Amino acid sequence: MKKHVQVIDDSQLGAILKEIPIGLDDNPILVSFIPSIKTTGSNSDMASDNSNMLFMILERADRQESNEDFIEKMNRLQILANTIKKQMLQDTQELCMMKFLNVSIEIDPVWKLHECDGWEINFSIKNSSFH
Repeated sequence: MKKHVQVIDDSQLGAILKEIPIGLDDNPILVSFIPSIKTTGSNSDMASDNSNMLFMILERADRQESNEDFIEKMNRLQILANTIKKQMLQDTQELCMMKFLNVSIEIDPVWKLHECDGWEINFSIKNSSFH
């Protein structure tokens, strides 16, 4: 990936993506969102925090592309998403931190998001302590 941007929300992402031209020079783009935090528990003794994370692998879309080209692009970007997932799992295992990664990592397709297509990777990290 040639470009990485970090954003706080969808509106900031839209403004940034609007500046990136269609074409392969800056594509694909890795987007990371600043995490949100969810606290759960029935009282302060039982409370714990989870950081909800989102990465996206996006490519500016040429809406004139054929269906075959679209499928090829989505396959290519899905390979990148799976590579990131494998690296995340390897990193957590090597650092003995698997207990901090919640049960699932979700990888979902993205279509026409600010004129981009690609994949999003959703996951949660259990924070080590409640403050």
